[in-house]
Amino acid sequence: MKHLLFVPVSTLPDWLQAFAKISPVTVTADAARSFAFYGTPASLGAAAAWVGGLLAVFILLSVWRYRRIS
Repeated sequence: MKHLLFVPVSTLPDWLQAFAKISPVTVTADAARSFAFYGTPASLGAAAAWVGGLLAVFILLSVWRYRRIS
């Protein structure tokens, strides 16, 4: 069962469920929760993809901004 940190996704309104199912917060929390309870992270690949993607975007933005103000 997917949870948006403390709330089951199935209890959310339909329009919010669509967003919550792909949210990086939900994916990462589910991976951490399944690892803690069962020893195997269920959505580790999706969580790693979100973390890697966000890191890539913000590192590039930071470098671009730093070069622009220097």
